[in-house]
Amino acid sequence: MLESRALSTPPADYDIASHPLPPLQIGPSLSDWQSQRAALWQTWTDYLGHDPEAAPLEPELLSAETIGPVTRSLVSYQVEEGCRVEAYLITPRGEGPFPGIVVYHPTTHDTIHEPAGLAGPPERHFGLTLARRGYVTVWPQAVEPDNGEYSNE
Repeated sequence: MLESRALSTPPADYDIASHPLPPLQIGPSLSDWQSQRAALWQTWTDYLGHDPEAAPLEPELLSAETIGPVTRSLVSYQVEEGCRVEAYLITPRGEGPFPGIVVYHPTTHDTIHEPAGLAGPPERHFGLTLARRGYVTVWPQAVEPDNGEYSNE
């Protein structure tokens, strides 16, 4: 069994001084913070590298239904070339704008169906419940739908 200490300990050849973070000194004005933010962002991207090329989302609406004051939609979108993810999106009906929340589903065989109110006990229908309270909620599927295990693909 792998111990958590091994996961949180840097490799022996890691040079902690290779990318020092600038001191966080937020000045009294917004422009002071914007300048500091830019310096921090540059340091982090130098250290972590830059994001890969973003693939076009190519969103698809798979199904939609009205449930009282909300609309529950099953959508699909591309996260990287040739790899699609399904997600439920529940939106309040009426005039927005509405605040949004990303919901994480439990790692059960019901995955995204529980927060959507399609499976499991009512206390786990939190995506649907929050949407009925005026929030746009979305949650992508993070496990394989056929076996409930995390995918490494």
